[in-house]
Amino acid sequence: MPPPTAPASTQPNSAVGRSPLFATDDLDLMDDVLRLSSAAQIEPEVAGSMTALSGRWSTAGLIVLGADVALSLSKGRLPVRREVIIVARAGDDVPQLWRVAVDIGADLVAIIPEDEGVVVDRLVNFGEAGVAPGDVIAVVGACGGSGASTVGAALAVSAARTGCSSALVDLDPLGAGSDVILGGAQALGLNWADLAQTKGRVPTRAISDGLPVIGGVSVLTRGPRSTPRFWPGAAGAAVDALTLANALTVLDVPRESSEHVNEALARAREVLIVVPPDLRALASASRMLASGMLVGRDPRVVINSVRRGGMARPEVEVLLGRPVFELISYDGGLTKDLDAGLAPAWRSRSTLRKASQRMLAAFGIGVPR
Repeated sequence: MPPPTAPASTQPNSAVGRSPLFATDDLDLMDDVLRLSSAAQIEPEVAGSMTALSGRWSTAGLIVLGADVALSLSKGRLPVRREVIIVARAGDDVPQLWRVAVDIGADLVAIIPEDEGVVVDRLVNFGEAGVAPGDVIAVVGACGGSGASTVGAALAVSAARTGCSSALVDLDPLGAGSDVILGGAQALGLNWADLAQTKGRVPTRAISDGLPVIGGVSVLTRGPRSTPRFWPGAAGAAVDALTLANALTVLDVPRESSEHVNEALARAREVLIVVPPDLRALASASRMLASGMLVGRDPRVVINSVRRGGMARPEVEVLLGRPVFELISYDGGLTKDLDAGLAPAWRSRSTLRKASQRMLAAFGIGVPR
């Protein structure tokens, strides 16, 4: 039976279908700008004459002027407007270009190749303007063996089953890997080795088209190699791109803080701390709740009964000094499912599936808001 059609608020986001206008007679500069637009996943329009530029000046969303065209403009020839950038080379008359920028309202004079990243960022921002980002939920375990990665995967799978576009981001270098948990360890596509050293914005289309999709969930994991060194901003940029492509992005967060983990965590609307109902796990949870990693946040406690027995819900609430958001009852068939390569929350009677559906409903994900 096919999944139900998602309401409008849960459909995949898509970039606004607009094209920037480029104007230059410098063929080498045009090649450079077209290359940058390709990196930004943008298809531009080209003004082949001053008449064409004048005709689109007031209606084009973004205008990119080559230095040759900009320097040919006399004051007052074109009205002042926003969203204009000028691209030039180091040998061009940059001070004069800034004077022209003031006259026409341009807020950037980009020197190629030094400022190529800035130009790509502007093009990406323009192409994705007006796209509402989806929700981000972070899941972290209070201790090893808490099942937090499995809970995170179940949330993403359950969202996909309702028709939501969902993504799962693996940030735990010591975990089994989100692709393994979902049963698709051999899936090919982009991983952190491809994205950890990117600079600036990541085009939504590039990441959404390049990631492997397992069980309807786009998965960003470390891949077959060890976790690479992250450049500042790379993790945050990847999560930003995923939120524009998906109604839900789930972060599988390790217990150890790092710069790239904090970047991703800063995007989370909700943080779930997964705790087995035993004394040692609760002691770890208390330390984590008081740690700097979760300062300024109000994480929700999820009891995950990974074994039979354990403390009752009221006891957990007393020891942690906060309410329990969700209780996942013990499910003896879960381990068999995972060993068989089945995604979490696959069985209709799975307690994990039912709990993940309740949590999504509580967040307004997968149902009309």
